[in-house]
Amino acid sequence: MVEAANALGCKYQPKGIRKGGVMHPNIPETMIWFPKLFKNANWDNSISKDEKTIVEKSVDNPEGHKNMTINSSVYTRFVFAKMDSNGQYIFVGKYELNINESNKRKTLVWKQVATTV
Repeated sequence: MVEAANALGCKYQPKGIRKGGVMHPNIPETMIWFPKLFKNANWDNSISKDEKTIVEKSVDNPEGHKNMTINSSVYTRFVFAKMDSNGQYIFVGKYELNINESNKRKTLVWKQVATTV
């Protein structure tokens, strides 16, 4: 996670990231995100087989998390995902929040807009 964030302009020390994402230092309203794209204690995130759609779902409060994210205005994410509990984080693309689909599904829906950054 530190290597990925630092490659995009951050200045973290080893073991310096303890959360699921960090704001991009040079691109406003853009997060460098490190989701686990499988169900775990706090999240039930998933990615489509073609990797074009990520569904982000809080186990405890999906509607509240959706609303908080929409209200934050941070609608772009560079995604380095962990696909299973044994894997490493890999870059899967640049994603943007689809607000209409998120409101319809009552959870966050991210659509891939690029495979490079």
